[in-house]
Amino acid sequence: MDVTGCLLYVCLRVLRATHLLLPAVYSSGRCNTVFKCLLPLLIYSLTTSTTAADTHNHVHQGHVDHEHPHVHHNPVFEFAQGRRRQQPPASPATSSDELTNMYNRLKAFHQGVHPRTDTKSGGLRINWSKDMFFLLFGRQMYAEPFGVRRSPHPSTGSPWPLPKRYARNDKMIYRIDEDHFEIRTDSAGCDVMEEAVVRYTKRIVLNSLEDLYDNLQNAEATTLNDPRGKYSTDLYVNAPVISALNVYIKKPCKDVTYPSITSDESYHIIIKSNQTVLEANEVWGALRGLETFSQLVWKGTDQKLYVMETIVIDKPRFPHRGIMIDTARHYIFKEVLFDVMDGMEMNKMNVLHWHIVDDQSFPFQSKTFPELSKKGAYHATYVYSHEDIGYIIEYGRLRGIRVIPEFDVPGHTYAWGLSQPGLLSHCSNPVMPQPGYMGPMDASKDETYTFLKSFFKEVLSVFKDQFIHIGGDEVPVECWNSNPTIMKEGEKLYRKWKGDKQSTSSNMMDQNVIRVQQSGYNSNNMMQARPMTNQMPFGSHQLWDYFQNRFMGDLDGMKKDRPAGLKYMMWQEAAMKTDIKKFVNDTVVIIWLGNAQLLREAIYKGYKVLYTSCWYLDNISPGPDWQKYYKCDPAFPGQGVDETKVLGGEACLWAEYITNENLMVLLWPRASAAAERLWSTRDTQNIEEAAPRLHEQRCRMLSRGLAVNHANGPDYCLRDGRVKGARPRDNLGRVITVTHRVNTPLMSVFQEMIIIIQVIIILILLLVVCRNKSYTDHVLKTFRLRGSRKILIVFISICGLCSIFYMRMWSFQFSNP
Repeated sequence: MDVTGCLLYVCLRVLRATHLLLPAVYSSGRCNTVFKCLLPLLIYSLTTSTTAADTHNHVHQGHVDHEHPHVHHNPVFEFAQGRRRQQPPASPATSSDELTNMYNRLKAFHQGVHPRTDTKSGGLRINWSKDMFFLLFGRQMYAEPFGVRRSPHPSTGSPWPLPKRYARNDKMIYRIDEDHFEIRTDSAGCDVMEEAVVRYTKRIVLNSLEDLYDNLQNAEATTLNDPRGKYSTDLYVNAPVISALNVYIKKPCKDVTYPSITSDESYHIIIKSNQTVLEANEVWGALRGLETFSQLVWKGTDQKLYVMETIVIDKPRFPHRGIMIDTARHYIFKEVLFDVMDGMEMNKMNVLHWHIVDDQSFPFQSKTFPELSKKGAYHATYVYSHEDIGYIIEYGRLRGIRVIPEFDVPGHTYAWGLSQPGLLSHCSNPVMPQPGYMGPMDASKDETYTFLKSFFKEVLSVFKDQFIHIGGDEVPVECWNSNPTIMKEGEKLYRKWKGDKQSTSSNMMDQNVIRVQQSGYNSNNMMQARPMTNQMPFGSHQLWDYFQNRFMGDLDGMKKDRPAGLKYMMWQEAAMKTDIKKFVNDTVVIIWLGNAQLLREAIYKGYKVLYTSCWYLDNISPGPDWQKYYKCDPAFPGQGVDETKVLGGEACLWAEYITNENLMVLLWPRASAAAERLWSTRDTQNIEEAAPRLHEQRCRMLSRGLAVNHANGPDYCLRDGRVKGARPRDNLGRVITVTHRVNTPLMSVFQEMIIIIQVIIILILLLVVCRNKSYTDHVLKTFRLRGSRKILIVFISICGLCSIFYMRMWSFQFSNP
């Protein structure tokens, strides 16, 4: 650069330091003559060719673009455009850990969402704008920018959620031998791994996604190449073959038969020329690693499977990554719950929070109290038996998913009262009395606690996880206040629990009245008549406090009978509005209303917390709305929240308007955004980088049979025309009856025997009719028939042919609607 350029560069640095950007200065009415004179000189310096000496200096200082060696960087030009000069990649740091060294070496290669072979220089870009992805073409004077709504091009062989450390080399490709590929494991006799090997072998060989064609590759100034061309290059044609993935697990599977909050889900993957290895400490980490490996594999347009040279070193950021499903507002079939858990496994989520009962219905089929579901379920068949629950728990266990039930008490219990009316509180409404006005459970009766103790003993025998969710939200305590009997009896229980030997407040009030009457009515006597006591006034919140402590105390007595022990989850109201100091260390609080301040308060009280407030997926927004879920961080970085006390969070799908038909499409892939936030590192927040991977993840779930929704707007996924559970229809929407041929040997033998017998019978009849005229005439005369033998012969022949034709059709085919 010449001297003029250097001087201008210094001037512009000063302007930038004073927040006066060049375009604003030039266009401002206050722009003075000096700046207007400087700008032509600036333009001259920007367009001046670099001398040979300058080129030598740039090369020496590493300023030459290595991908475009003939393009040299002008610092003034970069500054004017608001760009920072790209620094050359630093040499990989060395470590005593060879795995880390391999990762660092691989990280030095190109790590873009799309391999370099898939892209080229061009001005066409798809960007996030307000609430949609747009292909923007610029802004005209006094007009909004013109654009086309369009999803970004999906990634190829990229994982979701993004691993903690992930590096790949797009210049080293391997081909998966789909005919002989196998997953080898050293965990013999481990049912979790045996099932996973079968499941993931199928997903890799049969369900890997094909590299997608994009019609934008035909657009002017496109950045996309046709993906078909690269598969005829030597990089792919001569790619080394991988025929097996070797899985090594350090801890025996028998020692960790059921996942828990302390499960180790860490793993690492090495895909190189001399090894294809997955290593994990526990089987749960191996499951997460298998999911990642299956996502790294893709299908080329030549229908062969490929994977890049890759290093993955991964573990989750939070141990609790949940989905909350409500089966009380709408009954959800267990097959749909299986689909939910399949989606959870594909997104590395590990807790199914099952909100099983509520005000609307009681589908849990209790053996101790069978009337609860007989009268409380929507229908006699819309229940979850112990056997059904066992299947659901086992289905989750094999996928590393914990099933935590929620039985919300003392509120949200109206359906309980349909069979147990004495269990609930009668609320008084003196203005407009209403029969059947039932509120929360009656906390003033010993019978309530006896019932709950028996019921939850059964619940804890059915569900195996260490945690149980006991609700505690939205308790209408004003119902207790409205009923004098409840408050009077509740105060007796409360005072007894507190060990207060003094008389109750109601008795003391009666004594005060007598003393005032005896001493005369004046203010001095009233002061003398007031009881000297340190008793706190009794109210509905004290009654709630008593209920929570007694109920949890009864549950606590059952933990000795459970191998995993017993811990509790509850909504924030029960934890923040009652005093349960005895159970703080064993209780996790779910924050569903509030922000960082409420998290800090709960943590200050000694609780560990989960956050759900930003992940209520039943709140539907038009267009792609996963971005707001993606930006939500349950630890609120920089806001004083102790992240070590935050166990994670849950994406909740309350079912007032959710049914079996729309549950999956409203859950996925929107919940995938929460999944990446709970698994990946804190700084994984780039929406435009995540969008192509989420598009691929959406297509991946579709290819594996899940009926999921769109992710980013207008796009497509390459798959067949059916999704799981759908039946083919014609152009008028009518269900098509599909006819299949039966290929079983038994049916073929049976069919041939019948036909041969028919042919023999028909031939015998025809022979008799043709050769024995007297016998034929005798038969016709016997049946009083008149006519020619020729007619009889034709009739027998037609009947025989029809019979053979019908038998062949019946034997070969069956209908499957």
